[in-house]
Amino acid sequence: MQSLKEFWESRYRKMDIRESGNIGYSVRYNYWYYRAKERALLKAIKRHGIVIKGKKIADIGSGTGFIVDFLLRREPASILGVDISQKSVDYLKGKYSGHKNVNFQCLDITRSKPQGGSVYDLVDVYDVMCLIVQDEDFLQAMKHICSMVAKPGLILLVDMFPEKTVRLGDYIVSRPREDYLQILTSNAFEILEIVPQFYLFNRNISNRIIRRMVNLFPVVIYVIDGIALSLNIFGDGNKSGASFKLLVAKRK
Repeated sequence: MQSLKEFWESRYRKMDIRESGNIGYSVRYNYWYYRAKERALLKAIKRHGIVIKGKKIADIGSGTGFIVDFLLRREPASILGVDISQKSVDYLKGKYSGHKNVNFQCLDITRSKPQGGSVYDLVDVYDVMCLIVQDEDFLQAMKHICSMVAKPGLILLVDMFPEKTVRLGDYIVSRPREDYLQILTSNAFEILEIVPQFYLFNRNISNRIIRRMVNLFPVVIYVIDGIALSLNIFGDGNKSGASFKLLVAKRK
């Protein structure tokens, strides 16, 4: 089995959003998939009064730059992007070469923290923790992430948060809220909320006709998801039927 670094180095070829998102679907689908992620992020920001302007932010798992783009539109003081893939880091350095307040480092968050020893007002961790399959590595990554946050800074972290640990293939392990709660509490954090990201995106669809329709008209999925989220049709918080959720935690 490939290491996680080898997996991402081999996956990144065109550096498009399919490769950092759901590679089994079209670019169009992934555009709306990322829009759904952004919608949940905006909801969390509004609900908790999160300020980005003038703040120091670390983005763990920068990929092709979705979160970096989102943050730059809100004028942070600085952004540090971190990714395990050297291809990603090289691409991002070129993409954001005109932004002097944006820097990138290639590292494995399970092995070390970013160089420089800085602390940040906000650390976001999108679709990273579920890709860390070994429990020891997961624990070490969480310790590194927690130590990067200033008081009273925030962590925004995405996972599925199932009731019990779920393993999907060789590269995905999603852990329950209780595992996160234990680590966060021991590092002086409190969980403020778990926000559902979406219900219908990122589902395994075996029917070829339905899959083709989803690829062609993902905006329909986006709209239906938005209605379901606003009405809490499938529940809210950790026990909702959302496939992925956004955890908001604050350092005490």
